[in-house]
Amino acid sequence: GELSGTLTEANSPYIVTESVVVPADQTLTIEAGVIIKMTVVRQSRTLPVEFTVEGAVVAEGTVEDPIIFTSLHDDCHGGDTNGDGQDSEALPGDWGRLRLINSGDSALAHVQIYYGGSGNAPGLNNDRAAEGALFVEGQRAPETMASITAAFSRGRGAWLEVTGGFPWSLDGGAFFNNGEGFAAGRDPEQQRGLEVSGAEARVELRDLRIEDNAGGGLAVESAEAITANRLTIRRNGGDGALFETPERLEMAVSRIQEHRGHRALVVLNASPEEYGAAKSERIGQYSYTLGAGASAIIQRAIQERADIL
Repeated sequence: GELSGTLTEANSPYIVTESVVVPADQTLTIEAGVIIKMTVVRQSRTLPVEFTVEGAVVAEGTVEDPIIFTSLHDDCHGGDTNGDGQDSEALPGDWGRLRLINSGDSALAHVQIYYGGSGNAPGLNNDRAAEGALFVEGQRAPETMASITAAFSRGRGAWLEVTGGFPWSLDGGAFFNNGEGFAAGRDPEQQRGLEVSGAEARVELRDLRIEDNAGGGLAVESAEAITANRLTIRRNGGDGALFETPERLEMAVSRIQEHRGHRALVVLNASPEEYGAAKSERIGQYSYTLGAGASAIIQRAIQERADIL
């Protein structure tokens, strides 16, 4: 169904029983402290419940009162809403995703997304789960994106695919324990904590924590210039941070830890197939790789082990 107007904290939590859309000419305002619980669909060959924004959403929570999208089976946020005691538990992929399309007039701040990332019920073979629990697509990113959390997604935590070439930023966020819903051997690219892709633009990433994801931590592709400050990336099941085809990379005061033999930091102008030709270096006890022709400024990019949080 279609949705607009205001979701108030007084009427929270809200239970979404079927996929909803904010139409292209409408705005939905979500008050701080609102909890939105998505109905769980696990039947074979049944698409999950999704929350799609084609117009605008203004969802600005606070540190004390974040806005939460989660599974109906999640008793940790908003209590036992479905009233079944301990008979159910939240699992990765319980619902689809928060999806924003051409959402330049939207604002997301202190928004937390849990147990999404399903493209379908288990057993139906498609790749929509790879879109993540938060999927932003279109010409422009939301005007505000700050303090975003995506965790326990079946696929990626978040995928930001902004194609218009306009500058945008992500200020603060946590992306952890994503990609666990896939079977062993699944493409690790679909199990990353955070992926950024799209047309060339200046992208600024600040104050992000990306940890314990089944695949890589962070991947950024085809940005004109990337500024990455105060990132903590550790214990991921793939390369910590991958920057592909940037014209310029500026990274400062970030902590990126290699894990289980994967590289900590990879910067490539070449395609992934050319990793073997890339130059490997080490900073302290952590490795990084610069592809041929990459222009990178690394300022205290990786600190000593004692400084890793």
